[in-house]
Amino acid sequence: MEHNATILIIDDNPDVRQAVQVALRSGAYTFRTAESGRVGLATAFGETPDLIVLDLQLPELHGIDVCRQLKASLVTRHIPIVVVTAEDGAGPLVEALEAGADDYVRKPFDPRELQARVGTLLRRTAGYVGTDSLTKLPGNALLRDELARRLEHGEPMTVCYVDIDNFKAYVDMYGFEPASRAIQETARICYNVMVEHGSPTDFIGHIGGDDFVVVTDAEHTAAVCDNIIARFEERRARFYPPEDLERGGFHGLDRDGNERDFPLMTLTIAVLVPTHETVASLHALAAEAARYKRILKRLPGSNWRLFERPA
Repeated sequence: MEHNATILIIDDNPDVRQAVQVALRSGAYTFRTAESGRVGLATAFGETPDLIVLDLQLPELHGIDVCRQLKASLVTRHIPIVVVTAEDGAGPLVEALEAGADDYVRKPFDPRELQARVGTLLRRTAGYVGTDSLTKLPGNALLRDELARRLEHGEPMTVCYVDIDNFKAYVDMYGFEPASRAIQETARICYNVMVEHGSPTDFIGHIGGDDFVVVTDAEHTAAVCDNIIARFEERRARFYPPEDLERGGFHGLDRDGNERDFPLMTLTIAVLVPTHETVASLHALAAEAARYKRILKRLPGSNWRLFERPA
């Protein structure tokens, strides 16, 4: 991950932002910059960089608060943060490390020191498998841990299995790059809807390909599912050329080489209510979700349904 990694520089001083880029230019990195804490948070949540260089003395929102918010989010908590500060004494740095910062350098910094610290953190996180590499959302391992923890503690929950319909045909027609963008956009939709319409303890995971899982509760299930579908259909137009949108799909070859018409992508969301009594294993839960999704996929358009069965 060290090469071609994206680094977000959050500093209100344009000279410092430039100095950081100059110091790291030998690493072939891509840079994003933000001049305030609030802009930095918005950029981090929207673009999920590979590393963040963060100043502490920021306008509007202090760097310590920025660090706390980044480490509190499922989308950004894995991103390493290097604090850059001109403050004297150990106090501010200790506070930054307690807030979740991974390393620090003092201003004025030695370019070689910054290079070394950034490179070390990127190498350290390159092998981290807790998040999906494309969407930066928690992956299968973290999802299994979260579901197991909730089942162990008897926490009521609904598990929403989100699947993009007709995605394989889309990949075959338009290619992997547009398909990757569609996956990333769907991840942002699910995450933003969870934050806006779910409960504070909700969880989201990307379990591979075009499959996502949102863990919420009974009170918020309908709002989460309705808004994920509505927002996906609202933004679906950006995935297709105008002529295919107008005809409602595209004409192409299926994987057997037969010509046929394919509809636009839609969403299927199968919602389960797992308990210790109804779930023999997490693998069994996923298999049950797959069976229910097949039922829903027979219906036209995007659909969600809550499937409950007696204990």
